[in-house]
Amino acid sequence: MIMTAKNPLLYIATILSIILLLSGTGCDLMKNPFAKKSEPVTSEKEESLQKPTLSDTELPEIEEYEVPRTFVTELSHDAELPETLSSPAPSARGEDHFFSPEMNSVFDKAATVGATTRGNMGDTPPSAYRTSTDYVAVSSEPTVRTAASSNETGFITLIEDIEVPAQEAGQLVALNVREGERVQVGVLLAKIDDDQARMAVLVAEAQLRSALRKAGNDVNIRYAQAARDVAQAELASGVEANRKVPGTVTQAEMNRLRLAVTQAELQIEQATHDFEVTQNEVDIRKTELAASKLGVQRRLILAPVDGIVVERFRHQGEWVKPGDPLLRLIRMDVVRIKFTLDARQTPMAGVRGQNVEVKVPLLPGEVFQGKVTFVNPIIESGSRYQVWAEIQNRQADGMWMLQPGMPASAEVK
Repeated sequence: MIMTAKNPLLYIATILSIILLLSGTGCDLMKNPFAKKSEPVTSEKEESLQKPTLSDTELPEIEEYEVPRTFVTELSHDAELPETLSSPAPSARGEDHFFSPEMNSVFDKAATVGATTRGNMGDTPPSAYRTSTDYVAVSSEPTVRTAASSNETGFITLIEDIEVPAQEAGQLVALNVREGERVQVGVLLAKIDDDQARMAVLVAEAQLRSALRKAGNDVNIRYAQAARDVAQAELASGVEANRKVPGTVTQAEMNRLRLAVTQAELQIEQATHDFEVTQNEVDIRKTELAASKLGVQRRLILAPVDGIVVERFRHQGEWVKPGDPLLRLIRMDVVRIKFTLDARQTPMAGVRGQNVEVKVPLLPGEVFQGKVTFVNPIIESGSRYQVWAEIQNRQADGMWMLQPGMPASAEVK
Protein backbone atom coordinates (compact mmCIF):
# COMPACT_ATOMS: atom_id res chain seq x y z
CA MET A 1 0.00 0.00 0.00
CA ILE A 2 1.56 3.28 -1.07
CA MET A 3 0.60 6.50 0.64
CA THR A 4 0.99 9.73 -1.26
CA ALA A 5 0.75 13.33 -0.26
CA LYS A 6 -1.61 13.84 -3.17
CA ASN A 7 -4.46 11.84 -1.38
CA PRO A 8 -5.00 13.52 2.01
CA LEU A 9 -8.46 12.01 2.43
CA LEU A 10 -7.13 8.50 1.96
CA TYR A 11 -4.35 9.33 4.38
CA ILE A 12 -6.80 10.46 7.08
CA ALA A 13 -9.12 7.50 6.48
CA THR A 14 -6.25 5.08 6.83
CA ILE A 15 -5.12 6.64 10.11
CA LEU A 16 -8.65 6.41 11.53
CA SER A 17 -8.97 2.79 10.42
CA ILE A 18 -5.70 1.94 12.08
CA ILE A 19 -6.80 3.48 15.36
CA LEU A 20 -10.11 1.67 15.29
CA LEU A 21 -8.60 -1.68 14.36
CA LEU A 22 -5.86 -1.48 17.00
CA SER A 23 -8.31 -0.46 19.71
CA GLY A 24 -10.64 -3.39 18.87
CA THR A 25 -13.60 -1.11 18.25
CA GLY A 26 -15.40 -0.15 15.11
CA CYS A 27 -18.18 -1.22 12.92
CA ASP A 28 -18.64 -3.93 10.37
CA LEU A 29 -17.71 -1.55 7.66
CA MET A 30 -14.30 -1.03 9.21
CA LYS A 31 -13.87 -4.75 9.81
CA ASN A 32 -14.66 -5.54 6.17
CA PRO A 33 -14.56 -2.36 4.14
CA PHE A 34 -14.10 -4.29 0.92
CA ALA A 35 -17.18 -6.55 1.13
CA LYS A 36 -19.43 -6.52 -1.91
CA LYS A 37 -22.93 -5.34 -1.10
CA SER A 38 -24.56 -7.01 -4.08
CA GLU A 39 -23.39 -10.48 -3.05
CA PRO A 40 -25.19 -12.18 -0.14
CA VAL A 41 -22.86 -13.40 2.58
CA THR A 42 -23.49 -16.77 4.17
CA SER A 43 -22.85 -17.47 7.78
CA GLU A 44 -19.81 -19.50 6.86
CA LYS A 45 -18.36 -16.60 5.06
CA GLU A 46 -19.20 -14.35 7.96
CA GLU A 47 -17.49 -16.75 10.29
CA SER A 48 -14.44 -16.85 8.08
CA LEU A 49 -14.31 -13.11 8.08
CA GLN A 50 -14.50 -12.88 11.85
CA LYS A 51 -10.80 -12.61 12.54
CA PRO A 52 -9.27 -11.20 15.65
CA THR A 53 -7.42 -7.93 15.61
CA LEU A 54 -3.69 -8.36 15.42
CA SER A 55 -1.53 -6.73 18.02
CA ASP A 56 1.84 -5.14 17.43
CA THR A 57 3.67 -8.28 18.53
CA GLU A 58 1.57 -10.58 16.34
CA LEU A 59 2.13 -8.71 13.10
CA PRO A 60 3.52 -11.04 10.47
CA GLU A 61 6.84 -10.27 8.91
CA ILE A 62 6.59 -8.68 5.51
CA GLU A 63 9.10 -9.76 2.99
CA GLU A 64 10.86 -7.03 1.09
CA TYR A 65 11.35 -7.44 -2.57
CA GLU A 66 13.44 -5.61 -5.05
CA VAL A 67 11.83 -3.08 -7.31
CA PRO A 68 13.38 -3.40 -10.74
CA ARG A 69 14.50 0.08 -11.70
CA THR A 70 17.40 1.27 -13.82
CA PHE A 71 20.03 3.29 -11.97
CA VAL A 72 17.98 2.96 -8.69
CA THR A 73 19.40 1.68 -5.43
CA GLU A 74 16.86 0.00 -3.11
CA LEU A 75 16.92 0.81 0.58
CA SER A 76 15.83 -1.50 3.38
CA HIS A 77 13.18 -0.74 5.99
CA ASP A 78 15.64 0.08 8.72
CA ALA A 79 17.92 2.24 6.53
CA GLU A 80 18.71 5.42 8.36
CA LEU A 81 17.98 8.72 6.71
CA PRO A 82 20.86 11.14 6.30
CA GLU A 83 20.87 13.77 9.00
CA THR A 84 21.60 16.51 6.47
CA LEU A 85 18.23 16.07 4.78
CA SER A 86 15.79 18.65 6.01
CA SER A 87 12.93 17.68 3.69
CA PRO A 88 12.19 14.63 1.54
CA ALA A 89 12.99 14.76 -2.14
CA PRO A 90 10.61 13.42 -4.78
CA SER A 91 11.23 9.89 -6.04
CA ALA A 92 12.16 8.94 -9.53
CA ARG A 93 8.46 8.44 -10.40
CA GLY A 94 7.55 11.89 -9.19
CA GLU A 95 4.76 10.39 -6.98
CA ASP A 96 6.20 8.89 -3.77
CA HIS A 97 7.26 11.11 -0.91
CA PHE A 98 9.20 10.30 2.22
CA PHE A 99 7.78 10.53 5.72
CA SER A 100 9.37 10.16 9.11
CA PRO A 101 10.45 6.66 10.24
CA GLU A 102 7.64 6.58 12.86
CA MET A 103 5.03 7.37 10.19
CA ASN A 104 6.47 4.73 7.86
CA SER A 105 6.12 2.18 10.67
CA VAL A 106 2.44 3.08 11.08
CA PHE A 107 1.94 2.73 7.33
CA ASP A 108 3.53 -0.74 7.39
CA LYS A 109 1.21 -1.91 10.16
CA ALA A 110 -1.80 -0.44 8.40
CA ALA A 111 -0.86 -2.23 5.21
CA THR A 112 -0.54 -5.54 7.13
CA VAL A 113 -3.93 -5.18 8.78
CA GLY A 114 -5.49 -4.21 5.48
CA ALA A 115 -4.04 -7.29 3.86
CA THR A 116 -5.42 -9.51 6.66
CA THR A 117 -8.89 -7.97 6.48
CA ARG A 118 -9.48 -7.91 2.74
CA GLY A 119 -7.31 -10.73 1.55
CA ASN A 120 -4.52 -9.80 -0.77
CA MET A 121 -4.73 -6.10 -0.13
CA GLY A 122 -1.35 -5.60 1.47
CA ASP A 123 1.24 -4.44 -1.05
CA THR A 124 4.81 -3.74 -0.26
CA PRO A 125 5.08 -1.01 2.40
CA PRO A 126 6.11 2.47 1.29
CA SER A 127 9.54 2.12 2.82
CA ALA A 128 10.31 -0.64 0.30
CA TYR A 129 10.08 1.94 -2.44
CA ARG A 130 12.76 4.09 -1.04
CA THR A 131 15.32 4.61 -3.75
CA SER A 132 18.64 6.30 -4.03
CA THR A 133 16.98 9.02 -6.07
CA ASP A 134 15.25 10.19 -2.89
CA TYR A 135 18.59 11.62 -1.77
CA VAL A 136 20.52 14.25 -3.70
CA ALA A 137 24.24 13.61 -3.41
CA VAL A 138 26.26 16.83 -3.57
CA SER A 139 29.92 16.43 -4.39
CA SER A 140 32.38 18.50 -2.39
CA GLU A 141 34.95 18.44 -5.19
CA PRO A 142 35.51 21.83 -6.86
CA THR A 143 34.29 22.29 -10.40
CA VAL A 144 37.15 22.13 -12.89
CA ARG A 145 36.87 24.67 -15.68
CA THR A 146 37.72 23.24 -19.03
CA ALA A 147 39.64 25.59 -21.29
CA ALA A 148 37.53 26.69 -24.21
CA SER A 149 38.78 26.62 -27.74
CA SER A 150 41.18 29.41 -28.61
CA ASN A 151 39.21 30.16 -31.76
CA GLU A 152 38.13 33.78 -31.51
CA THR A 153 36.11 35.82 -33.96
CA GLY A 154 37.09 39.18 -35.37
CA PHE A 155 37.14 41.24 -38.54
CA ILE A 156 39.72 41.88 -41.22
CA THR A 157 40.95 45.48 -41.14
CA LEU A 158 43.52 47.54 -43.00
CA ILE A 159 46.93 48.32 -41.60
CA GLU A 160 47.58 51.29 -43.89
CA ASP A 161 44.66 53.41 -45.06
CA ILE A 162 46.17 56.70 -46.26
CA GLU A 163 44.64 59.93 -47.44
CA VAL A 164 47.47 61.39 -49.53
CA PRO A 165 47.57 65.18 -48.94
CA ALA A 166 48.87 68.19 -50.81
CA GLN A 167 52.06 69.59 -49.25
CA GLU A 168 52.20 72.94 -51.00
CA ALA A 169 49.63 75.46 -52.17
CA GLY A 170 48.97 75.74 -55.87
CA GLN A 171 46.95 74.56 -58.80
CA LEU A 172 46.58 70.83 -59.34
CA VAL A 173 47.95 70.52 -62.86
CA ALA A 174 48.00 66.70 -63.07
CA LEU A 175 46.16 63.75 -61.50
CA ASN A 176 47.58 60.63 -63.09
CA VAL A 177 45.60 57.81 -61.42
CA ARG A 178 42.00 56.67 -61.16
CA GLU A 179 39.99 54.61 -58.66
CA GLY A 180 40.91 50.93 -58.57
CA GLU A 181 44.36 51.46 -60.03
CA ARG A 182 47.27 49.68 -58.38
CA VAL A 183 50.38 51.73 -57.74
CA GLN A 184 53.88 51.06 -56.52
CA VAL A 185 55.69 53.09 -53.92
CA GLY A 186 57.29 56.22 -55.46
CA VAL A 187 54.96 56.39 -58.47
CA LEU A 188 53.80 59.92 -59.43
CA LEU A 189 50.14 60.30 -58.47
CA ALA A 190 49.55 64.02 -58.97
CA LYS A 191 51.39 67.29 -59.59
CA ILE A 192 50.92 70.84 -58.34
CA ASP A 193 52.08 73.83 -60.43
CA ASP A 194 55.82 74.20 -59.71
CA ASP A 195 56.92 76.99 -62.07
CA GLN A 196 57.72 79.41 -59.27
CA ALA A 197 59.53 76.74 -57.32
CA ARG A 198 61.71 75.95 -60.31
CA MET A 199 62.63 79.64 -60.72
CA ALA A 200 63.67 79.68 -57.06
CA VAL A 201 65.95 76.77 -57.81
CA LEU A 202 67.63 78.71 -60.60
CA VAL A 203 68.22 81.70 -58.33
CA ALA A 204 69.68 79.51 -55.60
CA GLU A 205 72.02 77.85 -58.05
CA ALA A 206 73.33 81.29 -59.25
CA GLN A 207 73.91 82.45 -55.68
CA LEU A 208 75.80 79.30 -54.94
CA ARG A 209 78.09 79.80 -57.90
CA SER A 210 78.86 83.36 -56.76
CA ALA A 211 79.65 82.15 -53.25
CA LEU A 212 81.97 79.53 -54.63
CA ARG A 213 83.92 82.16 -56.58
CA LYS A 214 84.28 84.34 -53.52
CA ALA A 215 85.36 81.41 -51.45
CA GLY A 216 88.13 80.64 -53.94
CA ASN A 217 89.53 84.23 -53.98
CA ASP A 218 92.41 84.78 -51.49
CA VAL A 219 93.77 87.98 -53.04
CA ASN A 220 93.05 90.07 -49.97
CA ILE A 221 95.03 87.68 -47.81
CA ARG A 222 98.04 87.72 -50.14
CA TYR A 223 97.96 91.55 -50.44
CA ALA A 224 97.86 91.95 -46.67
CA GLN A 225 100.83 89.64 -46.32
CA ALA A 226 102.81 91.66 -48.92
CA ALA A 227 101.96 94.94 -47.21
CA ARG A 228 103.16 93.51 -43.92
CA ASP A 229 106.48 92.52 -45.50
CA VAL A 230 107.03 96.07 -46.88
CA ALA A 231 106.18 97.66 -43.54
CA GLN A 232 108.59 95.37 -41.74
CA ALA A 233 111.36 96.18 -44.26
CA GLU A 234 110.91 99.95 -43.85
CA LEU A 235 110.98 99.62 -40.10
CA ALA A 236 114.18 97.58 -40.31
CA SER A 237 115.87 100.25 -42.52
CA GLY A 238 115.05 103.03 -40.06
CA VAL A 239 116.44 101.01 -37.18
CA GLU A 240 119.66 100.32 -39.16
CA ALA A 241 120.09 104.00 -40.10
CA ASN A 242 119.76 105.16 -36.51
CA ARG A 243 122.25 102.48 -35.47
CA LYS A 244 124.86 103.84 -37.86
CA VAL A 245 124.02 107.50 -37.39
CA PRO A 246 121.85 108.19 -34.45
CA GLY A 247 119.03 110.63 -35.17
CA THR A 248 118.96 109.93 -38.89
CA VAL A 249 115.29 108.80 -38.59
CA THR A 250 113.26 110.79 -36.18
CA GLN A 251 111.35 109.16 -33.40
CA ALA A 252 108.05 110.10 -34.96
CA GLU A 253 109.01 108.42 -38.21
CA MET A 254 109.98 105.28 -36.35
CA ASN A 255 106.57 105.18 -34.65
CA ARG A 256 104.87 105.47 -38.01
CA LEU A 257 106.90 102.58 -39.42
CA ARG A 258 106.01 100.39 -36.47
CA LEU A 259 102.31 101.25 -36.88
CA ALA A 260 102.50 100.30 -40.55
CA VAL A 261 103.78 96.85 -39.63
CA THR A 262 100.98 96.37 -37.13
CA GLN A 263 98.40 97.57 -39.64
CA ALA A 264 99.63 95.06 -42.24
CA GLU A 265 99.36 92.21 -39.75
CA LEU A 266 95.81 93.22 -38.89
CA GLN A 267 94.94 93.34 -42.58
CA ILE A 268 96.11 89.76 -42.90
CA GLU A 269 93.76 88.73 -40.08
CA GLN A 270 90.87 90.60 -41.69
CA ALA A 271 91.48 89.03 -45.07
CA THR A 272 91.63 85.59 -43.48
CA HIS A 273 88.33 86.21 -41.66
CA ASP A 274 86.63 87.39 -44.85
CA PHE A 275 87.82 84.29 -46.62
CA GLU A 276 86.30 82.05 -43.94
CA VAL A 277 83.01 83.94 -44.18
CA THR A 278 82.85 83.27 -47.90
CA GLN A 279 83.25 79.57 -47.12
CA ASN A 280 80.23 79.73 -44.81
CA GLU A 281 78.36 81.61 -47.52
CA VAL A 282 78.88 78.64 -49.77
CA ASP A 283 77.23 76.37 -47.22
CA ILE A 284 74.26 78.74 -46.93
CA ARG A 285 73.78 78.87 -50.69
CA LYS A 286 73.92 75.11 -50.89
CA THR A 287 71.18 74.83 -48.27
CA GLU A 288 69.03 77.40 -50.09
CA LEU A 289 69.40 75.44 -53.29
CA ALA A 290 68.33 72.22 -51.53
CA ALA A 291 65.26 73.99 -50.09
CA SER A 292 64.33 75.25 -53.53
CA LYS A 293 64.60 71.80 -55.00
CA LEU A 294 62.51 70.42 -52.11
CA GLY A 295 59.84 72.97 -52.98
CA VAL A 296 59.69 71.47 -56.43
CA GLN A 297 59.65 67.93 -55.06
CA ARG A 298 56.83 68.71 -52.62
CA ARG A 299 54.65 69.66 -55.55
CA LEU A 300 55.03 66.15 -56.93
CA ILE A 301 52.61 63.79 -55.13
CA LEU A 302 54.19 60.32 -54.95
CA ALA A 303 52.72 57.02 -53.68
CA PRO A 304 53.94 56.46 -50.09
CA VAL A 305 53.26 52.68 -50.18
CA ASP A 306 52.26 49.92 -52.53
CA GLY A 307 48.49 49.91 -52.71
CA ILE A 308 45.25 50.55 -54.52
CA VAL A 309 43.66 53.93 -55.21
CA VAL A 310 40.11 53.69 -53.87
CA GLU A 311 39.00 57.33 -53.94
CA ARG A 312 39.90 60.70 -55.48
CA PHE A 313 38.96 63.85 -53.58
CA ARG A 314 40.19 66.49 -56.05
CA HIS A 315 40.20 67.01 -59.78
CA GLN A 316 42.76 68.42 -62.16
CA GLY A 317 42.74 72.24 -62.31
CA GLU A 318 41.52 72.79 -58.73
CA TRP A 319 43.40 74.95 -56.24
CA VAL A 320 44.67 73.07 -53.23
CA LYS A 321 46.18 74.09 -49.93
CA PRO A 322 48.70 72.27 -47.74
CA GLY A 323 46.93 69.39 -45.98
CA ASP A 324 44.05 69.03 -48.45
CA PRO A 325 43.50 65.30 -49.20
CA LEU A 326 43.88 64.49 -52.86
CA LEU A 327 43.20 60.75 -52.96
CA ARG A 328 42.87 57.66 -50.75
CA LEU A 329 45.32 54.78 -50.96
CA ILE A 330 45.07 51.45 -49.13
CA ARG A 331 47.59 48.66 -48.69
CA MET A 332 46.33 45.11 -49.34
CA ASP A 333 49.38 42.82 -49.30
CA VAL A 334 49.37 42.78 -45.49
CA VAL A 335 46.14 43.10 -43.50
CA ARG A 336 45.18 42.90 -39.83
CA ILE A 337 42.67 40.99 -37.73
CA LYS A 338 41.47 42.34 -34.40
CA PHE A 339 39.99 39.97 -31.82
CA THR A 340 39.83 39.47 -28.06
CA LEU A 341 41.08 36.73 -25.75
CA ASP A 342 39.89 35.64 -22.32
CA ALA A 343 42.56 36.52 -19.77
CA ARG A 344 41.40 33.65 -17.53
CA GLN A 345 42.12 31.09 -20.25
CA THR A 346 44.94 32.78 -22.19
CA PRO A 347 47.21 35.01 -20.07
CA MET A 348 48.76 38.04 -21.75
CA ALA A 349 52.33 36.95 -21.12
CA GLY A 350 53.82 35.33 -24.18
CA VAL A 351 50.94 36.08 -26.57
CA ARG A 352 52.82 38.72 -28.55
CA GLY A 353 54.82 37.16 -31.35
CA GLN A 354 52.75 33.96 -31.37
CA ASN A 355 51.64 32.51 -34.70
CA VAL A 356 47.99 32.86 -35.65
CA GLU A 357 45.90 30.72 -37.99
CA VAL A 358 43.05 32.63 -39.62
CA LYS A 359 39.99 31.20 -41.36
CA VAL A 360 37.30 33.16 -43.18
CA PRO A 361 33.76 31.78 -43.59
CA LEU A 362 33.47 33.48 -46.99
CA LEU A 363 36.57 31.56 -48.17
CA PRO A 364 35.90 27.94 -47.16
CA GLY A 365 38.97 25.74 -47.10
CA GLU A 366 41.41 28.66 -47.12
CA VAL A 367 43.79 29.13 -44.20
CA PHE A 368 45.96 32.22 -43.71
CA GLN A 369 48.99 32.57 -41.49
CA GLY A 370 49.85 35.58 -39.36
CA LYS A 371 51.59 36.73 -36.21
CA VAL A 372 50.45 38.66 -33.14
CA THR A 373 51.95 42.16 -33.30
CA PHE A 374 50.08 43.97 -30.52
CA VAL A 375 48.49 43.03 -27.18
CA ASN A 376 46.39 45.70 -25.50
CA PRO A 377 47.34 45.82 -21.79
CA ILE A 378 43.85 47.05 -20.82
CA ILE A 379 41.45 44.36 -19.55
CA GLU A 380 37.93 45.02 -20.81
CA SER A 381 34.59 43.73 -19.53
CA GLY A 382 34.36 39.97 -19.23
CA SER A 383 38.11 39.71 -18.42
CA ARG A 384 38.97 40.03 -22.12
CA TYR A 385 41.76 41.94 -23.82
CA GLN A 386 42.29 42.97 -27.43
CA VAL A 387 44.87 41.40 -29.73
CA TRP A 388 46.06 42.46 -33.21
CA ALA A 389 47.66 40.10 -35.70
CA GLU A 390 49.12 40.87 -39.13
CA ILE A 391 48.27 38.44 -41.94
CA GLN A 392 49.95 37.91 -45.28
CA ASN A 393 47.29 38.34 -47.95
CA ARG A 394 47.13 36.34 -51.17
CA GLN A 395 45.76 36.99 -54.64
CA ALA A 396 43.37 34.84 -56.66
CA ASP A 397 42.37 35.74 -60.21
CA GLY A 398 43.99 39.12 -59.85
CA MET A 399 42.07 40.00 -56.67
CA TRP A 400 43.16 40.07 -53.06
CA MET A 401 41.45 37.27 -51.13
CA LEU A 402 41.21 38.95 -47.75
CA GLN A 403 39.07 42.07 -47.95
CA PRO A 404 38.53 44.68 -45.21
CA GLY A 405 35.37 44.00 -43.22
CA MET A 406 35.33 40.22 -43.68
CA PRO A 407 34.42 38.24 -40.54
CA ALA A 408 37.13 35.77 -39.59
CA SER A 409 38.19 33.42 -36.80
CA ALA A 410 41.69 33.41 -35.36
CA GLU A 411 43.42 30.65 -33.41
CA VAL A 412 46.58 31.45 -31.49
CA LYS A 413 49.05 28.60 -31.86
